[in-house]
Amino acid sequence: HIAGVVVVDGDRPLGWCEREGILSAAAQGRGGQPVGFALHPGASIAGPETTIPDALELASSRQEQRVGAPLIIADERGVSGVVSVGDLMHAAADLTRDMQLRIAPLTGLPGRVLADEHLASLLRNSPPRPEEDALKLVPAHDAALIDVRDFSRYNERMGYELGDELLRRLVELFGRTSSVGPENVYFAHLGDDRFLATAPSGTLEPLLRDFAAAFDRAEAQITAESGDASMTPRLRIVVAAEASRWIASPHALYRLWERWQRELATRSLASEVHVVGDDCDPGRLRRSA
Repeated sequence: HIAGVVVVDGDRPLGWCEREGILSAAAQGRGGQPVGFALHPGASIAGPETTIPDALELASSRQEQRVGAPLIIADERGVSGVVSVGDLMHAAADLTRDMQLRIAPLTGLPGRVLADEHLASLLRNSPPRPEEDALKLVPAHDAALIDVRDFSRYNERMGYELGDELLRRLVELFGRTSSVGPENVYFAHLGDDRFLATAPSGTLEPLLRDFAAAFDRAEAQITAESGDASMTPRLRIVVAAEASRWIASPHALYRLWERWQRELATRSLASEVHVVGDDCDPGRLRRSA
């Protein structure tokens, strides 16, 4: 709660007077003095366009005894209001949480929020049953969901730090593989060991087969050098062919993924890529690698 007044000269803000300071001056018999005598030095004034991080930096640069004073928000048209440091800190916390959802901190990839927005855009702009002319204008997109089989077991056995390193290696390898692959490949980190990839129809499956094979080779070498080949991680990849034509929403895709995961509880010695379509029976998935 902010209690006080902004002192102005015309439209120009001069500073902030706290309620306690005004009442103290009145109690001391100085009630007839101009309110400017109760002004605190070092008032911070920011424009309405000031970003939250910049406003916090401005507030923290003040003298220690004035750090908690509110910021005056003003421009050439006059004073718009005041913002407490507490409100700024709450806003910064919300901004950080939102940023973590939009950008995955561990990998730097787009996070779940951006992935949902990307999928929604593909679904919105891809007609379910287009005519031939529309197919040329709005190509379908495949969507793939990728996870590391038994990742929780890997973390427990190898440690969470090595688990994080594994995910970073996965992302780096995908970047190298996709750099020589098709155009318009999108890759996002949905959280934990789950990733989303999309690409124009027909281009994603070959890319992911190459990626899975390269991942197996690289991880087999790493675990062989560590002396524990039993912990060699493998990938589980489900490609929804032309997903943009038949998936209703991002959440529908994730729900189907959970269903497919239960059906794909295999223990193959290699990473697997499975392809599904709109007529797919999860019990009869076509394994393509």
